[in-house]
Amino acid sequence: MGFSTKEALGLVAIIAAGIGLAGFAFSGASTDDVRNVAPGDGSGDGVLDRVEEGVSADLSLASYDRTADSTTQVAADIHVWETSDGNFYLGEQAGDNSDRTVFDLVTGDQFEAIAFNDQYPYAEVTEGIVDAETVRENLDVYEAAAAADLDLTVNNEDGDSTSGPISLGSEEQYQFESMEIDLNDNNVGYNPHIVTVGYSDGVDSVEMTGATEVDVPETGEDAVDADNEVAFIPNEFNAQEGEPMMSDWESVETSSLVVTADDAGTDAEDEITVAVQDMAPFISSGQELEYGVEDDASDANELGVDALTATVDLE
Repeated sequence: MGFSTKEALGLVAIIAAGIGLAGFAFSGASTDDVRNVAPGDGSGDGVLDRVEEGVSADLSLASYDRTADSTTQVAADIHVWETSDGNFYLGEQAGDNSDRTVFDLVTGDQFEAIAFNDQYPYAEVTEGIVDAETVRENLDVYEAAAAADLDLTVNNEDGDSTSGPISLGSEEQYQFESMEIDLNDNNVGYNPHIVTVGYSDGVDSVEMTGATEVDVPETGEDAVDADNEVAFIPNEFNAQEGEPMMSDWESVETSSLVVTADDAGTDAEDEITVAVQDMAPFISSGQELEYGVEDDASDANELGVDALTATVDLE
Protein backbone atom coordinates (compact mmCIF):
# COMPACT_ATOMS: atom_id res chain seq x y z
CA MET A 1 0.00 0.00 0.00
CA GLY A 2 1.47 3.38 -0.95
CA PHE A 3 1.33 6.81 0.75
CA SER A 4 0.95 10.17 -0.81
CA THR A 5 3.58 12.76 -0.07
CA LYS A 6 1.24 14.57 2.28
CA GLU A 7 0.40 11.37 4.19
CA ALA A 8 4.06 10.45 4.54
CA LEU A 9 4.96 13.86 5.98
CA GLY A 10 2.15 13.54 8.52
CA LEU A 11 3.39 10.12 9.67
CA VAL A 12 6.93 11.45 10.16
CA ALA A 13 5.62 14.29 12.28
CA ILE A 14 3.66 11.91 14.52
CA ILE A 15 6.72 9.68 15.10
CA ALA A 16 8.94 12.69 15.90
CA ALA A 17 6.42 14.03 18.37
CA GLY A 18 6.26 10.66 20.12
CA ILE A 19 10.03 10.53 20.46
CA GLY A 20 10.10 14.06 21.84
CA LEU A 21 7.47 13.29 24.47
CA ALA A 22 9.36 10.18 25.57
CA GLY A 23 12.55 12.21 25.88
CA PHE A 24 10.75 14.87 27.90
CA ALA A 25 9.32 12.25 30.24
CA PHE A 26 12.83 10.79 30.86
CA SER A 27 14.68 14.07 31.28
CA GLY A 28 12.03 15.50 33.54
CA ALA A 29 13.08 13.24 36.46
CA SER A 30 15.37 15.11 38.89
CA THR A 31 18.78 13.51 39.52
CA ASP A 32 19.87 15.91 42.28
CA ASP A 33 19.48 13.25 45.00
CA VAL A 34 20.49 10.19 42.97
CA ARG A 35 24.07 8.94 43.22
CA ASN A 36 25.83 5.90 41.88
CA VAL A 37 27.09 4.56 45.19
CA ALA A 38 29.97 2.11 45.27
CA PRO A 39 31.68 2.98 48.58
CA GLY A 40 34.95 1.53 49.82
CA ASP A 41 36.06 -1.48 47.83
CA GLY A 42 32.84 -1.66 45.87
CA SER A 43 31.03 -3.80 48.45
CA GLY A 44 28.12 -1.34 48.42
CA ASP A 45 27.00 -3.15 45.25
CA GLY A 46 27.24 0.01 43.14
CA VAL A 47 23.44 0.40 43.04
CA LEU A 48 21.63 3.69 42.58
CA ASP A 49 20.56 4.90 46.02
CA ARG A 50 18.24 7.86 46.48
CA VAL A 51 19.63 9.83 49.43
CA GLU A 52 19.43 13.28 50.93
CA GLU A 53 21.68 14.96 53.46
CA GLY A 54 20.94 14.55 57.16
CA VAL A 55 19.41 11.08 57.01
CA SER A 56 20.56 8.62 59.70
CA ALA A 57 23.21 6.31 58.24
CA ASP A 58 25.52 3.46 59.20
CA LEU A 59 29.26 3.54 58.58
CA SER A 60 30.16 -0.16 58.47
CA LEU A 61 33.88 -0.89 58.97
CA ALA A 62 36.15 -3.92 58.98
CA SER A 63 39.95 -4.31 59.25
CA TYR A 64 42.03 -6.35 56.82
CA ASP A 65 45.64 -7.41 57.26
CA ARG A 66 47.49 -6.23 54.14
CA THR A 67 50.86 -7.66 55.16
CA ALA A 68 52.06 -9.78 52.23
CA ASP A 69 48.88 -8.81 50.34
CA SER A 70 46.72 -10.77 52.76
CA THR A 71 42.94 -10.45 52.49
CA THR A 72 42.21 -11.74 55.98
CA GLN A 73 39.76 -9.86 58.18
CA VAL A 74 41.26 -9.28 61.62
CA ALA A 75 40.22 -7.84 64.95
CA ALA A 76 41.69 -4.37 65.56
CA ASP A 77 40.42 -1.34 67.47
CA ILE A 78 38.59 1.05 65.14
CA HIS A 79 38.64 4.84 65.57
CA VAL A 80 36.44 7.31 63.67
CA TRP A 81 36.34 11.12 63.38
CA GLU A 82 33.52 13.16 61.87
CA THR A 83 35.36 15.82 59.86
CA SER A 84 32.65 17.81 58.10
CA ASP A 85 33.11 20.79 60.41
CA GLY A 86 36.25 20.40 62.45
CA ASN A 87 37.56 17.10 63.75
CA PHE A 88 35.12 15.44 66.16
CA TYR A 89 36.30 12.13 67.64
CA LEU A 90 33.46 9.60 67.67
CA GLY A 91 35.42 7.18 69.80
CA GLU A 92 36.82 3.69 69.62
CA GLN A 93 35.12 0.35 69.10
CA ALA A 94 36.70 -3.07 69.29
CA GLY A 95 36.78 -4.61 65.83
CA ASP A 96 35.96 -8.23 65.02
CA ASN A 97 37.53 -10.80 62.73
CA SER A 98 34.16 -11.70 61.17
CA ASP A 99 31.45 -9.13 61.92
CA ARG A 100 31.63 -5.51 60.79
CA THR A 101 31.71 -2.59 63.23
CA VAL A 102 29.07 0.13 62.81
CA PHE A 103 29.30 3.84 63.67
CA ASP A 104 26.21 6.08 63.55
CA LEU A 105 26.49 9.08 61.22
CA VAL A 106 24.17 10.93 58.85
CA THR A 107 24.29 11.24 55.10
CA GLY A 108 26.51 14.08 53.99
CA ASP A 109 29.00 13.61 56.85
CA GLN A 110 32.70 13.41 56.04
CA PHE A 111 34.79 11.01 58.08
CA GLU A 112 38.24 9.61 58.77
CA ALA A 113 38.73 6.08 60.08
CA ILE A 114 41.68 3.96 61.14
CA ALA A 115 42.19 0.65 62.94
CA PHE A 116 45.18 -0.59 64.94
CA ASN A 117 46.23 -2.49 68.06
CA ASP A 118 49.31 -4.18 69.50
CA GLN A 119 49.34 -6.97 66.95
CA TYR A 120 48.51 -4.70 63.99
CA PRO A 121 50.09 -1.36 64.99
CA TYR A 122 50.77 -0.06 61.47
CA ALA A 123 47.74 1.31 59.66
CA GLU A 124 46.47 3.71 57.01
CA VAL A 125 43.78 6.37 57.38
CA THR A 126 40.68 6.01 55.23
CA GLU A 127 38.76 9.18 54.34
CA GLY A 128 35.31 9.40 52.82
CA ILE A 129 31.82 10.84 52.75
CA VAL A 130 28.60 9.19 53.84
CA ASP A 131 26.73 9.15 50.54
CA ALA A 132 24.24 6.37 51.28
CA GLU A 133 22.29 5.10 54.28
CA THR A 134 24.85 2.29 54.60
CA VAL A 135 28.48 2.85 53.66
CA ARG A 136 31.00 0.01 53.87
CA GLU A 137 34.74 0.63 54.11
CA ASN A 138 37.63 -1.78 54.59
CA LEU A 139 40.56 -0.50 56.67
CA ASP A 140 44.15 -1.54 55.94
CA VAL A 141 46.33 -2.74 58.82
CA TYR A 142 49.76 -4.41 58.93
CA GLU A 143 50.97 -6.99 61.42
CA ALA A 144 54.15 -6.17 63.34
CA ALA A 145 57.07 -8.50 63.86
CA ALA A 146 57.58 -9.85 67.35
CA ALA A 147 60.52 -8.30 69.17
CA ALA A 148 62.08 -11.79 69.32
CA ASP A 149 62.21 -11.82 65.50
CA LEU A 150 64.13 -8.53 65.32
CA ASP A 151 67.87 -8.27 65.93
CA LEU A 152 69.69 -5.00 66.67
CA THR A 153 73.48 -5.08 66.52
CA VAL A 154 76.19 -2.44 66.86
CA ASN A 155 79.12 -2.99 64.49
CA ASN A 156 82.67 -2.02 65.46
CA GLU A 157 85.17 -0.12 63.32
CA ASP A 158 85.83 -3.32 61.34
CA GLY A 159 82.13 -3.87 60.63
CA ASP A 160 81.77 -6.80 63.05
CA SER A 161 79.05 -7.09 65.66
CA THR A 162 80.31 -6.09 69.09
CA SER A 163 79.22 -5.75 72.69
CA GLY A 164 82.66 -4.57 73.86
CA PRO A 165 84.57 -3.95 75.91
CA ILE A 166 86.15 -0.97 74.15
CA SER A 167 88.68 1.22 75.94
CA LEU A 168 88.84 4.98 75.34
CA GLY A 169 91.56 7.25 76.66
CA SER A 170 91.24 10.93 77.51
CA GLU A 171 89.00 12.64 74.88
CA GLU A 172 89.59 9.72 72.53
CA GLN A 173 87.04 9.02 69.79
CA TYR A 174 85.79 5.66 68.59
CA GLN A 175 83.72 5.24 65.43
CA PHE A 176 81.31 2.34 65.32
CA GLU A 177 80.83 1.57 61.64
CA SER A 178 77.06 1.13 61.82
CA MET A 179 74.00 -0.22 63.55
CA GLU A 180 72.02 -2.98 61.88
CA ILE A 181 68.43 -4.21 62.22
CA ASP A 182 67.47 -7.64 60.86
CA LEU A 183 63.88 -8.81 60.53
CA ASN A 184 63.91 -12.61 60.79
CA ASP A 185 60.38 -13.55 59.75
CA ASN A 186 57.94 -13.18 56.89
CA ASN A 187 54.42 -11.78 56.51
CA VAL A 188 55.13 -9.19 59.21
CA GLY A 189 56.63 -5.70 59.22
CA TYR A 190 58.68 -3.22 61.23
CA ASN A 191 58.79 0.57 60.97
CA PRO A 192 62.02 1.86 62.62
CA HIS A 193 61.98 5.59 63.34
CA ILE A 194 64.13 6.96 66.19
CA VAL A 195 67.47 5.86 67.64
CA THR A 196 68.11 6.85 71.25
CA VAL A 197 71.63 6.42 72.63
CA GLY A 198 72.17 6.44 76.38
CA TYR A 199 75.68 6.86 77.74
CA SER A 200 77.38 6.97 81.11
CA ASP A 201 79.36 9.86 82.57
CA GLY A 202 82.72 8.66 81.24
CA VAL A 203 81.49 9.55 77.73
CA ASP A 204 81.52 13.18 76.70
CA SER A 205 79.35 12.96 73.57
CA VAL A 206 77.73 10.66 71.02
CA GLU A 207 77.11 11.68 67.40
CA MET A 208 75.63 9.87 64.42
CA THR A 209 76.75 10.68 60.90
CA GLY A 210 74.06 10.87 58.23
CA ALA A 211 71.30 11.51 60.75
CA THR A 212 69.15 14.30 62.17
CA GLU A 213 69.35 14.93 65.92
CA VAL A 214 65.93 15.20 67.58
CA ASP A 215 64.51 15.59 71.06
CA VAL A 216 64.65 12.44 73.15
CA PRO A 217 61.11 11.09 73.65
CA GLU A 218 60.17 10.12 77.20
CA THR A 219 59.83 6.53 76.09
CA GLY A 220 63.37 6.74 74.69
CA GLU A 221 64.70 7.73 78.11
CA ASP A 222 62.90 4.74 79.60
CA ALA A 223 64.38 2.43 76.97
CA VAL A 224 68.03 3.33 77.63
CA ASP A 225 67.85 4.25 81.36
CA ALA A 226 71.20 6.08 81.33
CA ASP A 227 72.89 9.16 82.79
CA ASN A 228 72.70 10.97 79.46
CA GLU A 229 70.67 10.51 76.27
CA VAL A 230 70.68 11.76 72.71
CA ALA A 231 68.32 10.83 69.88
CA PHE A 232 68.60 10.70 66.09
CA ILE A 233 66.58 9.86 63.01
CA PRO A 234 69.05 8.12 60.66
CA ASN A 235 68.75 8.95 56.98
CA GLU A 236 68.29 5.25 56.30
CA PHE A 237 65.08 5.17 58.38
CA ASN A 238 62.27 6.23 56.09
CA ALA A 239 59.48 5.20 58.44
CA GLN A 240 56.14 6.10 56.97
CA GLU A 241 52.48 6.40 57.84
CA GLY A 242 50.73 3.21 56.88
CA GLU A 243 52.70 0.34 55.38
CA PRO A 244 55.84 -0.36 57.46
CA MET A 245 59.32 0.28 56.09
CA MET A 246 60.63 -3.27 56.60
CA SER A 247 59.12 -6.69 55.85
CA ASP A 248 60.00 -10.32 55.08
CA TRP A 249 63.63 -10.96 56.12
CA GLU A 250 64.82 -7.45 55.26
CA SER A 251 67.76 -5.67 56.90
CA VAL A 252 68.70 -2.02 57.27
CA GLU A 253 72.10 -0.64 58.20
CA THR A 254 72.69 2.89 59.43
CA SER A 255 75.67 5.20 59.10
CA SER A 256 78.35 5.39 61.80
CA LEU A 257 78.12 6.23 65.49
CA VAL A 258 80.96 8.34 66.95
CA VAL A 259 81.64 8.13 70.71
CA THR A 260 84.00 10.62 72.43
CA ALA A 261 85.34 10.00 75.94
CA ASP A 262 85.60 12.77 78.52
CA ASP A 263 88.97 14.12 79.69
CA ALA A 264 89.41 11.24 82.13
CA GLY A 265 88.68 8.53 79.59
CA THR A 266 86.34 5.57 80.13
CA ASP A 267 86.50 2.84 82.75
CA ALA A 268 84.79 -0.48 83.43
CA GLU A 269 81.67 1.27 84.76
CA ASP A 270 80.99 2.97 81.44
CA GLU A 271 78.78 1.81 78.58
CA ILE A 272 76.52 2.97 75.78
CA THR A 273 73.04 1.59 75.15
CA VAL A 274 71.35 1.97 71.77
CA ALA A 275 67.55 1.74 71.48
CA VAL A 276 65.41 1.80 68.34
CA GLN A 277 61.73 2.74 68.48
CA ASP A 278 59.24 2.40 65.67
CA MET A 279 56.69 4.79 64.18
CA ALA A 280 53.05 3.86 64.73
CA PRO A 281 49.72 5.68 64.96
CA PHE A 282 48.25 6.57 68.35
CA ILE A 283 45.48 8.73 69.79
CA SER A 284 46.88 11.80 71.52
CA SER A 285 45.62 13.19 74.80
CA GLY A 286 43.64 15.65 72.66
CA GLN A 287 41.86 12.75 70.90
CA GLU A 288 43.67 13.41 67.65
CA LEU A 289 45.42 10.88 65.45
CA GLU A 290 49.20 11.17 65.48
CA TYR A 291 52.04 9.13 64.02
CA GLY A 292 55.38 8.72 65.69
CA VAL A 293 56.90 7.59 68.97
CA GLU A 294 54.18 7.84 71.57
CA ASP A 295 55.48 9.74 74.60
CA ASP A 296 52.42 11.51 76.00
CA ALA A 297 50.34 8.44 76.79
CA SER A 298 50.39 5.82 79.52
CA ASP A 299 52.25 2.55 79.05
CA ALA A 300 48.91 0.80 78.67
CA ASN A 301 48.24 2.73 75.46
CA GLU A 302 51.64 2.39 73.85
CA LEU A 303 51.61 0.71 70.47
CA GLY A 304 54.19 -0.70 68.12
CA VAL A 305 57.03 -3.07 68.87
CA ASP A 306 58.84 -2.73 72.18
CA ALA A 307 62.12 -0.83 71.87
CA LEU A 308 65.02 -2.85 70.47
CA THR A 309 68.17 -2.39 72.56
CA ALA A 310 71.86 -3.23 72.33
CA THR A 311 74.57 -2.40 74.89
CA VAL A 312 78.32 -1.96 74.31
CA ASP A 313 80.56 -2.12 77.37
CA LEU A 314 83.45 0.35 77.65
CA GLU A 315 86.55 0.16 79.83
